[in-house]
Amino acid sequence: MKRKEQEKNNNKVIIIVLATVIAILLIVIGFLTIKGHFLDDDYYERYNDQEIYNDNLDDEGEETVPSNPDSSNENNPSTDNDTTKYITKTEALNIALKDLKISQSNIYDVSVELDYKYNQTVYDIDFNYKNYEYEYYVNAISGKIIHSFRERD
Repeated sequence: MKRKEQEKNNNKVIIIVLATVIAILLIVIGFLTIKGHFLDDDYYERYNDQEIYNDNLDDEGEETVPSNPDSSNENNPSTDNDTTKYITKTEALNIALKDLKISQSNIYDVSVELDYKYNQTVYDIDFNYKNYEYEYYVNAISGKIIHSFRERD
């Protein structure tokens, strides 16, 4: 009789341990699923306390760029899209450097490319400075900094 009681208690402990392990696994899987989907840069990015959703993705999740990117942007300050005047790459880079209060002679591995992000034409600026890699998106028309990011090299 005592042995049967002990077996029942052992079975209860095993069931409790298995249920706990399953619950922990479900929590971890749920977290990884949420993190993988909602925090993926192609779908969601948080900056300046605002949520930005990228609606310009094709079926594979790649960003699409309209043939005239500014023609679909209702927030475009330009009135004549055919003669839109972009700031130069040098001006865009200088805006980013001014934000950091550094000079161009102090940076290396510089890349400045025209791109389409956050429903607007931007300069995607990447460079390294003092063991950090910096990324800036500067609006190609207004020169406003749209996004900035820094990470250790």
